Amino acid sequence: IVTTLRQKPWHRRQHSASSRNIIRPEVPRTFHFGVEDGASHNWDGKHLTDVYMNKVYVRWEDQDLSYLQKDTFRDKYYKRVMNAKAVNKGEVLAKVKFSNVRLVYRSFDEFAKYAMHFKLYHDERGGVARSAYENIVEFRPFVSADNGKKVSSKYLAFVAPPLDELCKNFEAGAKLSPNEFAKTLILNPGLHTGDVSSFK
Repeated sequence: IVTTLRQKPWHRRQHSASSRNIIRPEVPRTFHFGVEDGASHNWDGKHLTDVYMNKVYVRWEDQDLSYLQKDTFRDKYYKRVMNAKAVNKGEVLAKVKFSNVRLVYRSFDEFAKYAMHFKLYHDERGGVARSAYENIVEFRPFVSADNGKKVSSKYLAFVAPPLDELCKNFEAGAKLSPNEFAKTLILNPGLHTGDVSSFK
């Protein structure tokens, strides 16, 4: 779906999303509309200047995209997140050199602090952390290589709820309707209603 500036917030609403799923990563509109001004105050222009659009033609009809089927994708993704090594904020850059890591947050405020520390989107849209997949935000940190240069880690860092919450999310996503499941993922009770009892 291609959305305009006014349509994008509408698509985030639970009743608008319906049963559609989002394939990530998304390309922020600021990147391809221009890097000046905008609601993000040029956040995308500052942080995504090294991202280039693909120039190689891909025949998607010939590609096997079965791994993106919802059940297949969720199963593999949750296993990857749950198997990631739990670390604290100060350990992320050192540990992510050797394996995927998981930084646990227990409230929206805690998530926002971690996100700001690692220069990720720290706000919410529709009560859910922006760029999150089922309350999980992943990123690939820059780490120091042997030659002293900064390089992108080959492993991922996940900012995620506690393990028991991840298990509940995984099970709920398989049982509930998309709209009902979406309600359970709302983290910011100040702006939206939803089940946030476990995050207080």
